[in-house]
Amino acid sequence: MRKSKKIDWRKGAGSVIIGMFIVLACFSVALIMMEHGNLFRQTTKTQMLSDAIADGATVWAQTPLSVDEAQLNTMAAKIAYANQYGSTSYSLYNPIITEDLSRDSFTDKLVTVHLDARTPLLIGRDGYADIKVGSQVRALTQLPNQVSLTDEEIQIIASALNQLPSDSAQYKAIINSLPMMGWIYSQQYRWVEGYRDCSSFVITSFRTDERNYGVSGYSQTIMEIARSNGWFNAWFPGFSSVDDLQPGDVLYWRGQWAVDEGRISGLGHVGIYLGDGKIIHSSSSAGRVVITNIFGTSGGSSGLIGYSRQPI
Repeated sequence: MRKSKKIDWRKGAGSVIIGMFIVLACFSVALIMMEHGNLFRQTTKTQMLSDAIADGATVWAQTPLSVDEAQLNTMAAKIAYANQYGSTSYSLYNPIITEDLSRDSFTDKLVTVHLDARTPLLIGRDGYADIKVGSQVRALTQLPNQVSLTDEEIQIIASALNQLPSDSAQYKAIINSLPMMGWIYSQQYRWVEGYRDCSSFVITSFRTDERNYGVSGYSQTIMEIARSNGWFNAWFPGFSSVDDLQPGDVLYWRGQWAVDEGRISGLGHVGIYLGDGKIIHSSSSAGRVVITNIFGTSGGSSGLIGYSRQPI
């Protein structure tokens, strides 16, 4: 009968132990790499979130430097939601001006946003990693300069006011319009001080009188108010004349872009008549509030749809 050989397990014990150490080392390296990748992704995510907050917190280009409270509150709400339902918690610090590079006629400031994040780790002293990031944006804008009236413009204004009772809506509107001379044309920031488009300029000018064109809205809103109050007069090319106009009348022009958009009457521009063929308006071509000749307006008098006049 053949004898079986005895197996000496001690001879392979060293190999087993070495193998176990190798497996453990590989697992540790894999865990560390996984944690490193997770931390990298979370840091990148936090940085992207910080950048988004910075972009939303600073109003760029056309607006005087200010914090966009609505955007900031929206981002803060998202952070609060993430803190409540997510595994990573965030701490947002309000934007601060870190450097002022402003010079004559320009605001130029560097704004920094700091955002901290605390994210869980599988390994580490307390099971968490703290991430601190910051984002910096540059707010650069040309300040709106109020333009001084020329002698000719002063004469135009004086002549217009002399034709109107001081308690009329037209008189008050012309007076109110003067501080806005030189304000920058902008549709996006039309209600920000220093900026107006054509309709917000007219609305602001008439706002202090009860015979006004509302407190907000657009060119179409102004025309609708004028029609409903019986102030509107249609313009008939070849029959109507500039001589029919009076200082303080609101003029309505047709615009090709408005026609293409299907706007009622193709209404595309409004301004205030000053007399002697002159108007004051926020002009997109001039880029600001100016006094120009009515015939220099896009479409001239032939592009007029009509005019409105409150009772004096």
